[in-house]
Amino acid sequence: MLDALAAETELADFADQVTSLESRRPARLRALDRARSLAASAAPLPAATTVCERLAAFEQGRELLAADDQITTIERDLADAVRTGLADAWQEYTATYTEALAALENAAAWQSLDESKRSALRRTHQLEPLAPLDLPDTDAVLTAVRARPFAGWRDLRDALPARVSAALTAAVREAQPRAVVVGTPGATLATDADLDAYVDKVREHLAAQLARHGTIVVKPS
Repeated sequence: MLDALAAETELADFADQVTSLESRRPARLRALDRARSLAASAAPLPAATTVCERLAAFEQGRELLAADDQITTIERDLADAVRTGLADAWQEYTATYTEALAALENAAAWQSLDESKRSALRRTHQLEPLAPLDLPDTDAVLTAVRARPFAGWRDLRDALPARVSAALTAAVREAQPRAVVVGTPGATLATDADLDAYVDKVREHLAAQLARHGTIVVKPS
């Protein structure tokens, strides 16, 4: 009788243990999946090397459902490493952007434009500032690093000089005065003297138009 009661108690304890283990499974599997994603994204970061090695060692064992929740700690540490890396990438980009934009804004052609035109050029050439990253939790970190991996931040930063150059070229073009179309006076020429007089008249006419408009297009007859 006592043996039967002991066996029943042991069986109940075993069932409780199984239930406890199974209750951990969904959250642990989710943490493992996110840790793997974070580790893949963190590969370029020297600061993440150790925690990536911890994840690799963990995957070699059978501790996923153990009482000691290692994978959630690993996931958190990976998220912290990627969060720091993204913040550093944003700061590096912003420093380069600020310097590049200052050079653009000091250009005479850029300063000659009103703010609406400058704003339009910044949008066209992707020179608007990037807001600081808001990464309060692991989901936000994963979303951000998937949207723009670390290589993407480098490419974005390296593209700034070309974008600034293109914006400045557009500003110079925009700042140029609009050309005015002008014609030349008609004439009937019979002698060299008539030709000389006509050329002088045309030169005087075009010079006056040029002085008035800055840029002219001479309409062919």
